[in-house]
Amino acid sequence: MAQAAQLVPGVTTVTPHARYFAIHGMVMAEAQARGLDKDATTDLLRRTEVAAAAVSFVHHGGHDSPTGRAHGTDSLAQRLRGGTLVMEEASAVGGYARNSWGFSGAYLGSEVTLGVLDQTRGPGETYDDVAVRGGIGRLLDLAREDELTLSDLAQDTGLCICAGPGRPDGRWLARLLCGKDERIAEDEATLSRRETIRLLARIVDTHDIRNLTEQVTDILAFGVFLSTDTVAAASPVAHRWRGVTLRNHAVSAWRRLWAWLVDQVVDVTHIDDVVAALLAELPAGTVGAWLSELPSTTGPDGAPAPAEVSLYDGYGAPAADLRVLCANAARVSELTGEIRKVFAGSPDHELTPAWLAANLDAQRSHSLHAFADRLVRQLLARSERVALMKTRRKADGTLWFPGRVRSLDGGWLYKTGAEGRGRVSLRLAQLGNVLVGSGVFADVGGRITVTALGRDLLV
Repeated sequence: MAQAAQLVPGVTTVTPHARYFAIHGMVMAEAQARGLDKDATTDLLRRTEVAAAAVSFVHHGGHDSPTGRAHGTDSLAQRLRGGTLVMEEASAVGGYARNSWGFSGAYLGSEVTLGVLDQTRGPGETYDDVAVRGGIGRLLDLAREDELTLSDLAQDTGLCICAGPGRPDGRWLARLLCGKDERIAEDEATLSRRETIRLLARIVDTHDIRNLTEQVTDILAFGVFLSTDTVAAASPVAHRWRGVTLRNHAVSAWRRLWAWLVDQVVDVTHIDDVVAALLAELPAGTVGAWLSELPSTTGPDGAPAPAEVSLYDGYGAPAADLRVLCANAARVSELTGEIRKVFAGSPDHELTPAWLAANLDAQRSHSLHAFADRLVRQLLARSERVALMKTRRKADGTLWFPGRVRSLDGGWLYKTGAEGRGRVSLRLAQLGNVLVGSGVFADVGGRITVTALGRDLLV
């Protein structure tokens, strides 16, 4: 996640829509120009976000836009289906969003990184009021209305969250993302983001890409494209992306395996029973015999082969997840240079590929069941240790303990909830959405393409 943040600064897992960058910048510029206090500013912000949701709902007949659903649409669903929005009610705290700042909090860090806003939430150095108002200025007029009649919004579809491409605000954001605006600093963040977008554009140009997350991740992780394609081979971020995407297979397998172990804790369960549940999924024999049956992690050309993909068997398959982890750890001795540096981690840090590789090597002649037994106990102890590090005292004086599994005397365990098991996002889906929403990329019949604007900005 830290590496992804460095490679895609300005876009996070909770910033899926390009137009909200413009909306938030415009609202803060309007509040500054009118000298609004905090309450009036947050009221204007919430009303503007509600107006954007209403227009987007109308434009797509109640369905999602190509880049997803406008923020707050779910909470506004009943009012939207009724055909009218009383703005005071819809925009109230709890009406469409629980936070007084609406959905701007999710975007704030990214907007500060891009210079759209400053640290005080005021308009930043890269904000272009003329361009943004030229694209979505009418949203402020709608925000001031007492009531919105949805049938009247059909003429305002240019304000939809999908309508940024080709509009002044879309072109402004596209220049910022690609580092081609003279107001944005030529710093490491700008360069990393621009080179990542260039690499993605090259992949999109040379492949039939319909899912940025799955397809692009596999191209970055496996095969010879990064070394044989002239543009990719010259990319200063390609090796970092290979290391990150390969590491993500290990992180995802750990998450699935841990979630499965937590699911074995029912009511009050002894740790020995959790261990036994995993051992029942594994064959007898040594660690070395187990490792010898894994598929090759390199192809005939020496490039990484998709061993983790072939071994993956969905959730609820702990043996498959352990195989993924072991195959992934084998790459520690195969990778070199920056790829290995990003991928392997330190052998002194638990759960890194380097740590697992060292443990597997040291225990190659040991029983696989004994290895798995120690691993389960180590994971449970680590979970408690990490949770204790994150424990905080709440305002009412009680302690907040984030662990899902808690231990009692004598090795007994109980859980407070299920663990997350999804793949950790590398922000590629969100970056793709923002690039489509700003007109750098386009979705043409389900296929992602690079636009003429995108080609101009990525030269």
